[in-house]
Amino acid sequence: METNHLFSLQVGNNRVWDYVRDNYVHRLLQSEGDGKVVSYERTSPVSDTKEELVQGEEKLTALQLEYTHLLSSQLESQRQYFENKITEAQAEAWHEAEESKEAVKKLSEEMQEIKQELAFVTREKVTLDKKINQLNSKLAKVSKDLETEQELNLSMRQGKQEWVSKVVKLESVVKQKDQKIAELESQVSDVMAHLEALSTVNCNPELQGGQVYIPNENSKPQGARRKHRK
Repeated sequence: METNHLFSLQVGNNRVWDYVRDNYVHRLLQSEGDGKVVSYERTSPVSDTKEELVQGEEKLTALQLEYTHLLSSQLESQRQYFENKITEAQAEAWHEAEESKEAVKKLSEEMQEIKQELAFVTREKVTLDKKINQLNSKLAKVSKDLETEQELNLSMRQGKQEWVSKVVKLESVVKQKDQKIAELESQVSDVMAHLEALSTVNCNPELQGGQVYIPNENSKPQGARRKHRK
């Protein structure tokens, strides 16, 4: 009591002595499984007898064993639970990793296909650009030829109108000449008839001294009138 401590711990069994109440008040038990300390307190303030102490020791030992078994089973259950969780997490992570690998492989294949298609499209574009340039050149040439042809057609239409006008004039001139030719042919026919009549008169002495009349063009032919000398 010189140290003014109210409690003291008995070495060996971890029992605590209360100097005020002059008895053991509680006991500290250490678990064999995890080493944790468990307190035990008596309910009776009466001093322990030897038999009570033995019974208390047995009960405490049984309680300690039960607690240790319960704690061990709980720890084992927790260990299995977390091991299962770890296994599931590992399996899920492995599955996700495999899926990621497959996705990366698929993306790589798609990228390769896209690169090939891009190269093909680029070549096609170059070819199409060349064809477009050629077509543009042909189109420019055709447009120029068309413009020239249109100008030529315009000139031809204008020339055609002039030639049509000239042809109409020529047809009119030809018609007039045909009329003159017809008149001249009629006159020539009359002259030939007159000459033939003169030739007949000259060859026939009986008809000499007579006169030959040439009928008009519009009159009916009546033949030559002959007059004899009286």
